[in-house]
Amino acid sequence: MSQTALISLLWSKNNPVLHFYLADRPRLVLSLSQYCTAELRALVEGAGSQLIALDSLVPEERRGVLRAEAATKVERLEQLRGQAPWRAFCGNYGLEPADLEAALTGNLALSLAESMIVIEALDKAASRFHIELALVNEDLMRVGRIVCEWARARGVPSLHLAHGLALATPYTIHAALHADRLAVFGERGGDGYRDIGIAKDRMSITGNPAWDVYAGLKPKKAEIRELVHGKYMLRPHSPMLLFGTTWAAQLNAGSHAAVYRETLAAFLSACRALMDAGRDINIVIKDRPSNAAQGRETVALLAADLGLSPWHYVYTHDDTSLLVTAADVLVSVDSNLSVEAMLAGTPAINLMHELGLRMGPSFASDAGILEATPADLPLMLDLVLSDAELRDGLVELMSLKARHYNAGVDGSGADQVALLMTKMARPAPLPVPRPRGNHVWERLSHLEDSELMGLYHDRPRSDLLTLIAHAPRRVLDIGCATGATGQLLKQQHPDCWVAGIELSSLAAEKARGRIDLVLEQKLEDVDFAAHDIQPGSIDTVILADVLEHLYDPWSALLRLRPLLSEDAQVLASLPNARNLWLLNHLASGRFPYSAEGLLDITHVRWFTREEMLKMFRETGYQVLRTSRTPTAGLENLTRPPGSTTVE
Repeated sequence: MSQTALISLLWSKNNPVLHFYLADRPRLVLSLSQYCTAELRALVEGAGSQLIALDSLVPEERRGVLRAEAATKVERLEQLRGQAPWRAFCGNYGLEPADLEAALTGNLALSLAESMIVIEALDKAASRFHIELALVNEDLMRVGRIVCEWARARGVPSLHLAHGLALATPYTIHAALHADRLAVFGERGGDGYRDIGIAKDRMSITGNPAWDVYAGLKPKKAEIRELVHGKYMLRPHSPMLLFGTTWAAQLNAGSHAAVYRETLAAFLSACRALMDAGRDINIVIKDRPSNAAQGRETVALLAADLGLSPWHYVYTHDDTSLLVTAADVLVSVDSNLSVEAMLAGTPAINLMHELGLRMGPSFASDAGILEATPADLPLMLDLVLSDAELRDGLVELMSLKARHYNAGVDGSGADQVALLMTKMARPAPLPVPRPRGNHVWERLSHLEDSELMGLYHDRPRSDLLTLIAHAPRRVLDIGCATGATGQLLKQQHPDCWVAGIELSSLAAEKARGRIDLVLEQKLEDVDFAAHDIQPGSIDTVILADVLEHLYDPWSALLRLRPLLSEDAQVLASLPNARNLWLLNHLASGRFPYSAEGLLDITHVRWFTREEMLKMFRETGYQVLRTSRTPTAGLENLTRPPGSTTVE
């Protein structure tokens, strides 16, 4: 069967989503080389998965061939310039001939070649792996759109995790959704898309994974403030005014090339006015990395015109969440930073600009975000800094409205996106069943629907229950078989609740009539929270001859630990490979797999007593009591006079 693979073109700020998705779900992660950072590789491999650069599936020699083909295609198109097919092409796609000519003189051949390489890489991946889902942070630019269109043609579900909150109705180039589904941060994020006719059932509200950090930062505002003031050498007793720059991508007619300089100048002018009025302030300008080439120089020129030296302000591209949390006031321009201020409990002012007025209001009147024109900004800043009651009122309003803008106010955005991915992922095709036969290994193809054998008879594991240290309240019986052990527990302790996990359909069906809950899943796939099994709620776990059937029993034990209460007891039994019968077979050159017993064909891990104890120690458990069960057939062994004990 092909390996399962996920295509991920997430931006680095959203990679925590993969941490949640890959937990207990190892698979291949396919991304483009520019996304395969050391941090992403560490995250993926730390989850037991493997990261592969998608474009590496196309050898360099083949890439050269594709580049040549792309150049030939563009040359053929140029040869048609001004001819009837050229005019027909422009007419069919609503293009002006002059615009198409401009594209041909640009980097069309390079873009086409890169696109052809991506498509071939996707095709190669599909031929080698089972692609379960395509995940992108945008589906409008060339590569993101190619991946989504390719996925649709291949029957692969695609998810666009919004990289920002659409504060204006996306009437421009954004007026499209190429992915199957769009994950928005809150109700506000879906408003504009619904306005342009995108169906509500194609959108899911998840919260923004990149904003999950604020759930932990907000309670530590004083500590964060001290950290930021120290790092940027700000005056500790002076308020910090933070400005988040904006920019024009020049992707549509609504762009305003001068918006960066104009809004920055308005902020610096307001700061100069406050300083002239005698107010001591710290000025911090948080710019975007995309502006790095000219941003610092532009700020320096504007500041110099106002008589501000480099000592009067800090210019940085880093520490967005820390700066927003530490700021006394945030000023930005129709920006998602204002929503981050909501999450951080920081008063925010939206600096109004002609471009924003043209696109419509970004924030509701009851959101707690103040709005100011450039002329009003000095007065508004002074008012917020002076009036503590006003600040507290604004922060309270922002807190009340924050969930409307970001449903993940509790830091659950990444977890919710991972859950959505799980629901959307295309399941791997079922293996072709092998015919049943008389060989013991043929049982491996039919574990879920095999007939009940000795392992699943109705005898409860009373020998294991003798190890119980306290009366159980909530029990998780992993590999519960027909529920006989759980049934005995409920008879002995009528108030206890018992849940079981069991893969055998026949055994699970019988167990449902005996215990409270039966999950017919692999332990690795169980969503405990979905069944109201919360962290710290389980006080008794039963692992009766189960761990040896798991590929990774160590991870299974680690996964169980968060579920355990402080007084939890774990009752486990494992077959001991240091067994005289087995040692005798090994000495004779045999390892006789069987349908059940010590050499059950489904056992994948082998332990001696010392290795059992080591496994529990290394996964954080303390072994308090142990006992031994005699090999089958020796239960009634009597000891003749003068003989020694047999264990």
